[in-house]
Order: sequence, then C-alpha cells, then structure tokens
Amino acid sequence: MSVKFSPTVMVCCLLFCLSGKEPAVCQATTSVRNFGSWEVLPLRSEAEKRAGLVGGEGLQMVNALKYAPSDPEIIYLGTDTSQVWRSSDGGRTWRPARGGFTADGARSLAVDPRNSAIVFAAGFLGAPPEVARKFPVKVQGIFRSTNGGSTWSLVKVAEFRRQPELGDLLCFDRSTSAAGKTPGIFAATHDQGLLYSPDGGDSWVPAGFASSLIYDLQAIPARPGEILVATGAGLFAYSFGSIQQRGAGLPGFPRTIAVGSEDPTVVYAALGKDGIYKSRDGGKSFVPAMPRSLFVKPDFVSVATSPVDARIVYAKANQSSLRSPLYSHDGGEVWFSSAPLEETTAFLSSKREFWFSAPFSPHPADPLRVITAANGGGRILASGDGGQKWQYSGAGFTGGRMMDMAFPAPGEIGLFLTDFGVWHSDNAGDTFRDLNVKRISGLSSSSRGAMRKKTIVASIGGWDRQVLTTSRDGGESWSVFDHAAGVFPLVAFHPTNDEVVYAGDFLSEDGGRTWRQLEHAVWAVDDGDGDRIFSVAEDRQGRCRVLTSKDRGRTWTHLSDCPFPKKSVQQVAFSSQGGQQLLFATANGLWLFSDGIWTKKGAKNGLVADRYGLNYVSSLAIDKTQPSRIYVGRRSPGYGQSNGVFRSCDGGASWQNVTAELGPELTVWAVKISPYNGDVYIGTSLGTFRQHLTAGEDCLEERPAGIVGASRQTGPGARR
Repeated sequence: MSVKFSPTVMVCCLLFCLSGKEPAVCQATTSVRNFGSWEVLPLRSEAEKRAGLVGGEGLQMVNALKYAPSDPEIIYLGTDTSQVWRSSDGGRTWRPARGGFTADGARSLAVDPRNSAIVFAAGFLGAPPEVARKFPVKVQGIFRSTNGGSTWSLVKVAEFRRQPELGDLLCFDRSTSAAGKTPGIFAATHDQGLLYSPDGGDSWVPAGFASSLIYDLQAIPARPGEILVATGAGLFAYSFGSIQQRGAGLPGFPRTIAVGSEDPTVVYAALGKDGIYKSRDGGKSFVPAMPRSLFVKPDFVSVATSPVDARIVYAKANQSSLRSPLYSHDGGEVWFSSAPLEETTAFLSSKREFWFSAPFSPHPADPLRVITAANGGGRILASGDGGQKWQYSGAGFTGGRMMDMAFPAPGEIGLFLTDFGVWHSDNAGDTFRDLNVKRISGLSSSSRGAMRKKTIVASIGGWDRQVLTTSRDGGESWSVFDHAAGVFPLVAFHPTNDEVVYAGDFLSEDGGRTWRQLEHAVWAVDDGDGDRIFSVAEDRQGRCRVLTSKDRGRTWTHLSDCPFPKKSVQQVAFSSQGGQQLLFATANGLWLFSDGIWTKKGAKNGLVADRYGLNYVSSLAIDKTQPSRIYVGRRSPGYGQSNGVFRSCDGGASWQNVTAELGPELTVWAVKISPYNGDVYIGTSLGTFRQHLTAGEDCLEERPAGIVGASRQTGPGARR
C-alpha cells in the first residue's frame, strides 16, 4: 500500500454554485427562517452573504447524521445540545425537528428504511457519564417520531453517554423490512446493554451485552436479522439468542465499524491509534487497511463506507493534528487527505477545522456523495466527489450559544458565546465577524462582556473559571489580565462614564487598562446613578445578603438578607419602575425586592413551572425603552428542556409565556433587550433569536388578563 495526499485546491462553494458542477451541495439563496414572532439570527459572514448564503453557524457537536434510505432528500441530524434537525432538500437547508424532544441532545439516530417519517433517536443530556450520574432526573432514553421529527415521544427510559466514538447506537432489524411487517429495532444503551423492540418501539426486551459498553451497531445486509456489535470487549456477531466472537487479527477493540451493502463480506473497523482495519470475510478476521505512517498520533474513531460501493471508505481521527478526513476509493489500498477545510470553505464565518470526531453519512444511492460535520465548528459539509473536497451545506443550522450581548450603538451588536468567544455586527445582525479573542489555556468561552465605542471587555476561558480580556481597538488586538480571574456575574460600563467598567469583583477606572479587586462582586448597576452598585454575598454563617455601594465599591452597606441561598442566584437587575426595585433570577424562581419587601413570582403570576415542577429562572432583562416590559428565560439543568421565555408588561407583576413556535420545550441561556429599539434577543442552544414587536404586539397595546396576585414576604433583615 502507498499513501498519497491530494494537492491543495482552492475551492469556494460560490464558484461551484455559479458553475453548476456541484448542484447537490450548493446553497440556494433563501430567506431567513422565522419561528412565529422569533427571527433566527445566524452568524453569517460578509463573504457568505455575497455568496448568497443565509448562514448557519452550527457551533454545536454533531453526534449523528442519517439519510432516509427511502428518500435521500431527507436527512436527519442530532447534536449534543439542540436535539434533532431535519433537511428536506438533501442537506442544503436545515430546520429544527424537535417537538416533544425533552432531552438536551440526540446521541444517535436511525431512520426506517421504508418510511422516511419514522425516526428513532437516542436522547441524552449531553454530559460525560461522571457528570450525568449526578443529575437528579435522567430525561434520557429512546425517542420515536412517526411524522418526520415534528413531534417525539419517549418510548423507553435508558442511559446514553457522551462519547468521542460516534457509532450507531440504534439499528433497524432488516429481517422485518418486508412490506407489511412492523419494523424491529435494536438499541445499544449504556445502562441496560442491547435492547430489542419487535413492535416498532412500543415494547423492549433485553438482548444481551448487559455488562459491555457498546460503541456501534451495524446490520449485515446479506443476513437479515444479524448485526455486528462493536464493544469494549471486542467485535461480536449477534443473531437472536446467538452471540459469536468476531474480529480475529484486531489489536484492540473497534470504536466504529462499517459494512458494505453491495458486498457484505467487506467490513472496516476504526481501531483508535492502531488505525483502520479491513475484513473480507464478514468480520471474522481483519488485516491493516492503513499504513502505520498515517497513525503514529491520530486516534481514528470514525469509519464509514458507501452503501453502494464498499471500495469508497472514509476515516476521521479525534483531536488530532491530522484534522481533515481521509478517504480511499480502492478499499483502503491508497488513502488521500481531503482538501484543507479553511480553503474549501474560506468564506465561512468561523475558521474552526475538523478537530473532534464526526459521523459520516454516505448517500444511499450515489457512491460519491457523503455528508459530515466539522466538529470543532459544528458546520455541516457535503462532498460530491467521494471526500476529495467539502462544501458548506448547513444553511439554517444554527447553534452559537449566546451568553451575553452588548449594544454599543444603534445597529451595532456584540455577542459573547460559550466556546466561541466574541463576535460583532455593525449592520443590526445581517452579518457578523469573529473578533478572534485570545484563548486562555486553549479555551475561548465568554460568559459576560460589554462594549462601548472601540473598547471591549470580556470574560474568557473555560466554563467555570475565566479571566478578563480587553480590546481598545474594536477587537483588532487584545490584552489579557491573568490576575483578574474568577466567575463574573456581570460585566458593564458605568452608564455615564466610559472610563469606569465593572466586571465581577474587579473595577477599572481607566477604560479597562488596569483593574483592581473589590471586596464584593458587582451583580447590578443603577442606570440612573452609575456609582451605585449591588452585590449578592454570604456572611460568615453562610447567610445570603444583598449589599449596596454608592461609591463604586469602596464601601458597602447591608440592604437585606435574601430569602434564598446565594448559590441559587443567576442574575440580578435594577429597575427604576415603580419606585426602584431589584429583580433576582434564581434557581428557585423570580424574586422582586422593593421598599424592604421581597415578592416571589410563580405560577399564580403566570410564571408556570416546567414539566419537572421547576421554576428555574436563568436570565432576565428589563426594556430601557419601556421599563414595565421585562423578559425572563428558563432552564432545567440536569433534567432536560425547560419551558422557554416569559414576558411581563406590568413591571413583573404578571407574566405570560411568549416562547411561541420555538417551544414549548426550550432552554434559554440569556435574554437581552436593545436599549435603542426594544428588540428582544434570546440565547439558546439552537442559536440566537430576535423578536421585534409591532405596535399590536407591544406591551403598550397588550395586557395579559386574569393573572393577579403575588406571594409577598418580608425577608430576614429587610428594611422598609
């Protein structure tokens, strides 16, 4: 065997679209998709706009991609945090297909070979096993849709784990593929072993492997009812009551396997750092199918083959310097490297490459067509030449998780994203650019930030601990302040002094050039008097206290004790509505504090608990153009999807759910309102959405009726 690498080729999807050479993977100009009153805000670049692309940044980990065998124009996609998506045009455009899907993500997918509307998904919470085990309720299991993903039902509670190996955990029984038969299906769970349903998912019975961790299931086309099972203990052939060891010659256990449909004697196995192996006897014995020079470092965990030509095979390593996929058109005799992603999709908004493992989904009829994901950026890419080049194929697939937002000027937007740093738009969100904020120890999550003129202040780093970074030139260059580290509940400019910036328990009085630490972290700022700030702290006995400072944190006074623990507080906002009040978004509901009185808002006020009985408020925002209008977002951490976004038109006294077509299940990470026009933005795992209310929808014209009353309480130590 020999190894060859294809020459670097400059490719742009726009050129293919203009030439008509790749109609299967080019994007048509499409209007932005709306969801009722909510408009999706894709992070497309200016170059994408010039190419006629509506955008779709992805930015979520894609765990599963599946063509519908009976209708290849239909493709399903599963992610770790935004459930299931569907394309009805061969992958050109995507739309969420998640009604009733209460789990956070879909680890694996299977589409009925005869009916493209019947889909099964392995729903999971997207967390590593050691984290998921601590969750109080596991909304995980086997979900079924019979209408193409419009609605889902949980048909079997089971555990599925986050894995770098993205093999199939769901597999249809080909012995039941005849017309008139109810489809049987196998499921590889991570707590009950292999399960089988003989009646299309209505009931499930154990089928073995109870003590094995299963990585992949693949049907053997020539032997209906028989499947190959890749486990941590090796490769096995399973056929209703019979389990036989396979895989002679494999130096380790297979992470994923691929079976040729037109030649079922051909089986490929990804062996991690031992590379790719091949069998010519249906998996009984294997020999190397890749020279060792290719896998000195790469950890190959993904392998796939065309269902109509087993000579065409694809391989992908996880977290490797060998980032682009490999492909072979002669059954593994010679391997090529795909053209570098940054060249094949040079106009995309994010330059992340193939870094993590990703699934391949070869076309069920065309041997040269295949679709995959660039996990690391979560973008959907398609190839029409067997993996030589990849073109963008993800319009509509959004997922940038906005955690904070800034509005430096009318029409200007700054976004602070989990995992993907700081982005900026100077045309009201029509296009964005990644400001390439410096990574901290290789991490670039940003949970809080603020912009004013050319100055940007952001927290950056991991999910739990970040440091402050600033730019004084609009994001062209960045300074990192390693000593200013921790958790930042707020980053905000003084309302009238551009030189004063609050960032958690740090303060800058020279526009972010230097920082000094405060005694307490700043949680809210008085918009009328920017020297007046508020904090949530604990005393030595662990009691939660609300503090205030009138001199930028130099001295503090006790305002009140809290009727909730400090660790439950998610966000605090100050409102001048109704005689000044503080609003607290907490894991125990929404609390208002005014004139020494604590008031809790719940179901009686319209803030209905989610399906788990939780009233977890993750975020809140007050409309500065209309202070009586307040929005809150909801989460259900450790449980599944919450119930979206709520609005108050009367300063927080009463509430109504305004999630509309984005729900009813929706987890909201952030809510922000433009101080210039009152547009509302929500950050979700589905991406960022905007709501522009017309006069008929505005709170000035609409008052929710029939929602009255509030539970009132005088907090410990509260003062009148």
